[in-house]
Amino acid sequence: MLPEDFRQIDMSSIKAVLGTTTYTRGEQYARDHAVIQMSWDPAAKELWGEVAGTAREPYSASAFVASVPGRTVYRYGICTCPVGMNCKHVAALLITAMRQARSEAQAAVAPTEGASPGSLPPAPPFRGPAG
Repeated sequence: MLPEDFRQIDMSSIKAVLGTTTYTRGEQYARDHAVIQMSWDPAAKELWGEVAGTAREPYSASAFVASVPGRTVYRYGICTCPVGMNCKHVAALLITAMRQARSEAQAAVAPTEGASPGSLPPAPPFRGPAG
């Protein structure tokens, strides 16, 4: 599970560091599910992941963030791809982390959010054991 920090990540900080073109390419990689795995190191504020690219083996990418009041900002990223730093693989990693963190948060509250006993659908009638 990813920390709440990634629900609040400042996407403009990612675009500012990576540039619009790289960010857009990273969005496509994220949509294509190119992020194979990821993990979070809270002490280093490092998000690490493996991202599929054009090479036979996936690239290893790391994104470093900083917490500021009310949001998380992207600082820089490194990758084993030929670009090496602040590339589309790092963008895909960050975008995937943000989407996953938001999805996890929604799933955690979905069963009870806005539901009152009267708004729930009725249970199907009990038919007893089949036999």
